[in-house]
Amino acid sequence: MRICPPKTVSKFLVVFPLIGSTITAMFPAQALTPQQRQEFQTNYLQGCRAGMAAENISPQRGEAFCNCTLDRLSKLPDDKLLALSNLTTQQEIMANRDFQAAFMQCSPTLIKD
Repeated sequence: MRICPPKTVSKFLVVFPLIGSTITAMFPAQALTPQQRQEFQTNYLQGCRAGMAAENISPQRGEAFCNCTLDRLSKLPDDKLLALSNLTTQQEIMANRDFQAAFMQCSPTLIKD
């Protein structure tokens, strides 16, 4: 068994800044309403699923990874979630401690047999 390298989510990481810029434009304030958090979650899942599909990750594993990372990211305070949504490059996203933590905690969902 091995863990897929981070490049397996590269397509997702390309889509993520697009999601982030949409969220930032929609929610410039530092506090998110429950509706805004729900919109972030919806947009995040769409981008993550598209990235998983583009990398040919099995639908079950991709869904598990997307839900796992979303669950962890959704627990972030509003200011950290907004900061994450402002990142524009794959390098910035992967360097973000909050995303790294979510990615590492959820990477077992990408284990291949």
